[in-house]
Amino acid sequence: MLIAKKEGKKLSPKCFRITPKPPYDFELNCRVFGYEKPMPEVFEEGVWRRAIRLDSSKLIPVALQAIGTIEDPKIEVKIFQTATEQEEEEIEKKLDELFSFSQDLTALYAFMDKDPVLRDLKLKFYGLKAGSIGATVFESIIKSIIQQQISIHVAFSITNKMVTRFGEQTEAEDATYYDFPTAKRLAEATLEEIRQCGLSWRKSEYIKGIATKTVDAEFDPESLRFLKRGSGGDAEKVSWSRNLDCRDGVVCWFKEKRLYSRSRSGRQTNILKILL
Repeated sequence: MLIAKKEGKKLSPKCFRITPKPPYDFELNCRVFGYEKPMPEVFEEGVWRRAIRLDSSKLIPVALQAIGTIEDPKIEVKIFQTATEQEEEEIEKKLDELFSFSQDLTALYAFMDKDPVLRDLKLKFYGLKAGSIGATVFESIIKSIIQQQISIHVAFSITNKMVTRFGEQTEAEDATYYDFPTAKRLAEATLEEIRQCGLSWRKSEYIKGIATKTVDAEFDPESLRFLKRGSGGDAEKVSWSRNLDCRDGVVCWFKEKRLYSRSRSGRQTNILKILL
């Protein structure tokens, strides 16, 4: 586990607000997708927190709390690190990808209102949006491999062990902020070290293999964000998958699986589709 050193004197958090497209129930979203231990996000007493790694590799502790209502949602964001205006915009973009703040539920709710069963589900989960399971495509891939063919609670426990063992952490206001392990850190780990998190040998091999190919620039997970449904055809799929095969785990675990990133307009974009 890597611990980021504090720099200089203690800084007061810088705050800004995000206004999600209503309806949005922040606490419901955090409870549904949350866990009582770091994965690397933690949700306690109404506050969501994790360390966000910027494209520059700078690690910034971030805390979120709802200060509005479901119909008039407002999220207060606190960052515990000096950040430029450009870095704040990057943080806001990454948070939107994680929480789908900009997603518009109007069409979905109109469809659900036509069916009594769906209408009941709408009322039960009113304001819930389909967020991302990772702050990066790499994180989403690794978590998806972990979650295959096991219960979600077991998957959460394994993810927690991986985060606390291999992830970097930093401290702010007497709280610990975790980041998901980088590809470099998982590539450097032995198969036995990865397996000790509770994974099978096969999944450990897949995770280490994908991490190694990412570090060696044979596979670029983030480039998958730019693949769109119906664009590029088979040639486009081959261009990013040519260095991956079943031994790497992606083809095996993601048969007919789609990973989605969400644009700031809330439109779903297909970033991974593998057809066998």
